[in-house]
Amino acid sequence: MTAAFEAAHQKRFGFYPKDALLLIDLLTAEAIGSTGETVKMPDMPSNQVPSQQAEMWSQGHFARCHWLRESLLSQGQIVEGPAIISEPTGTNILEQGWHAECAEGGALILGRVMPLKAPRRYWNPSGSSDA
Repeated sequence: MTAAFEAAHQKRFGFYPKDALLLIDLLTAEAIGSTGETVKMPDMPSNQVPSQQAEMWSQGHFARCHWLRESLLSQGQIVEGPAIISEPTGTNILEQGWHAECAEGGALILGRVMPLKAPRRYWNPSGSSDA
């Protein structure tokens, strides 16, 4: 990667910084996997879920969203993003394009419902730019 960067920098600017470290300023990764373990949690009561409205920063702007308490979700219930799901030990933020399903025992299973868009590229080793 360093050699490709140096070659592209040389081609574009006529030099490359010989003693500088190559720093990756932004790296985005997504992992999908399974532990192979089944977690058993006590079933949560089936309640009517009161939803509050909130605003959250999502995809470059503020978006209106539902704000729910995880303890009031019932098994099989699906919450579509954007949404905020609060629980005693943390908060789950569902971006647009994601959903959360309340599984047995109140566990939340997050899933992507819209494919991840390819990140916008600004530089590649061939020296072309996708601005």
